[in-house]
Amino acid sequence: MSAPRAEELASEFLFQTRHDPYSYVRGAYPWGVEGTMLEKFEGPREWQADELQGLGEHLRSERTRFTPYRSSVASGHGIGKSAMMAWLMEWGIGTFPEARGRITANTETQLRTITWPELHKWHAMNATREFFKLDGTVLRSANPSYHDTWRMDATPWSEHNPDSFHGLHNLGKRIIVLFDEASGISDIIWEVVEGALTDAGTEIIWVVFGNPTNPIGRFYQTHNLHRDVWRHRQIDSRSVPGTNIDQAEQWIKMYGEDSDFVRVRVKGEFPRSGSNQLIPTQDVLDAQADEDIAPNMYDPLIFGLDVARFGQDQSVLMTRKGQVAGIHGTHKWRGLATTELVDAVIPKIIELRPHHIFVDGGGVGGGVVDLLRHRGFDVIEINFGSKPSNPDYANKRAEMWVRMRDWLAKGASIPWHDVDLFADLTNQTYLFQEGRTNALQLTSKADMARDGLPSPDTADALALTFAHQVAPVVHPSERTVRSSATAETDYDEGWR
Repeated sequence: MSAPRAEELASEFLFQTRHDPYSYVRGAYPWGVEGTMLEKFEGPREWQADELQGLGEHLRSERTRFTPYRSSVASGHGIGKSAMMAWLMEWGIGTFPEARGRITANTETQLRTITWPELHKWHAMNATREFFKLDGTVLRSANPSYHDTWRMDATPWSEHNPDSFHGLHNLGKRIIVLFDEASGISDIIWEVVEGALTDAGTEIIWVVFGNPTNPIGRFYQTHNLHRDVWRHRQIDSRSVPGTNIDQAEQWIKMYGEDSDFVRVRVKGEFPRSGSNQLIPTQDVLDAQADEDIAPNMYDPLIFGLDVARFGQDQSVLMTRKGQVAGIHGTHKWRGLATTELVDAVIPKIIELRPHHIFVDGGGVGGGVVDLLRHRGFDVIEINFGSKPSNPDYANKRAEMWVRMRDWLAKGASIPWHDVDLFADLTNQTYLFQEGRTNALQLTSKADMARDGLPSPDTADALALTFAHQVAPVVHPSERTVRSSATAETDYDEGWR
């Protein structure tokens, strides 16, 4: 039997990697081969490998394969976004018969001078390039019979004429959509693409990249309001090998570590909408990093339960013991009726036996309070809009948030992996009421929603644990050797 031809091997490789983009990228390009552009590179960068593997896992699962795959990457400069888009285009079109796709960018200039030339560079190195033809702004099958049905198009957009993004349907096959510099792409284009994600039995892949230049809009929402349906990550360019660290350090010296310029161009973080951010980002980052903090033995265990009111919101139970939030986990539920939420919370109360339980009693939360009390649980109802104990604040919610802010500033620990909590804490802004009181008031949830921000449910649950100052715990085993007064004296003053 004769040895298989190179064409047959390449065809088999494309078939085998149709649901394995990472193996495709590893095998299609000449990593480490002397005399090529990749001779000094062993393979994709860590973040690229993680993205490719995550997409592969989504496609290999019978449960998720035909649900839209959405991924959003916000980053600083130079991490390899353009290369990643070139790989996704070649893999996405190359490994599925009659796949169709579109790629666009914030401007036509970006698309034609940066995004598409990057594809040309990688296509020239692709071991399977003979199967596909790259000309003008189209990557398509080399077989003329499939020129119109098996292709990837670079398509400029216009918010006044979004029709170029209609017709993305490809029932029973594969659709791939890529956005480059997604912060600058009009919301209407996002909406048109969203309408194409309805084909049943179809592999639908939508991946967006960009520097996070705009704190409003659909790209911002993929990391906030719509974060529950998007795989999202923010990448500091300094964490990626091969980036220009010296340039990043120069920017930091020029503009400051927490300037919006450095946040966007280096850290891959969205700029603040203004200078009225309630909780400094660095305090939140420090709290995420302080994993070694342990609670004092006299710290009471406190529960804060924020009750959801709308379909996009979630009910959150936060546990806190002294300087450690989430010590017994952060529990989140979406779409539960009040009775269902109570049934979900009660086992946590019985298991963990908290010393204090503060429950958001506004709106439907009042029903949760009543049901918990009816079943014999001692809970304290907190109304966010009620009168604060300190007239410097407009209401109870503002007072609790400032207490939480001060707690963070003194050295606290919060779960490092909770992206919802990080976003909630850093998104909240404030203003001062006009008039004689000049009281501090938090930006309302309605105003935040209009700016594309989610309801800060997770942070509200943590803030509830600061509703009232509480006494330290006196352990029965120690009552013979120390009085409660001694314990109070030895216990660190401040918010328990």
